[in-house]
Amino acid sequence: MAEKLKDKKSNTKIADQFDIQLNNLSKSDFDGHTEFRNLSYEERLMWLSRAVQFSNKYSKSRKI
Repeated sequence: MAEKLKDKKSNTKIADQFDIQLNNLSKSDFDGHTEFRNLSYEERLMWLSRAVQFSNKYSKSRKI
């Protein structure tokens, strides 16, 4: 039980740090300059895989 509480606190701290970093980004960071369409199939799959992992990890640690 204590370990779950520790993990929850750690996840909350990480989520808070993420929010701080996200607030420091500008609109130009999301303008599509990564050119997803120009990535190889393998690179696209890797990008999607990481995006899903990120989403799963942080959506569990926060209640929206």
